[in-house]
Amino acid sequence: MTEQKRQGSPAVSATRDTQPALCSKNAPPDTLSGNTLNQELQTQHENQVRDLQQYICELLIKNQRLRWLLELVKNHQREGIPDDYDQNIATN
Repeated sequence: MTEQKRQGSPAVSATRDTQPALCSKNAPPDTLSGNTLNQELQTQHENQVRDLQQYICELLIKNQRLRWLLELVKNHQREGIPDDYDQNIATN
């Protein structure tokens, strides 16, 4: 999974886009405010949930890698392995 740099929280960026221009001169107002608006909001909500799920997965993966690295460093310190060995492991 590739990590993407985020400008902010996915929840914040999705909230900015929740008011799309849905008005059309030919469509009756009750149709726009009913089905189309609900579908648009549902789609945006699903996209926001998917983005948050992906972000959570990325954080969980990063957390696990950091735990493994921390455990590795702790084990090496207990065994008396030189510090420069830990730095080589961390950079690779």
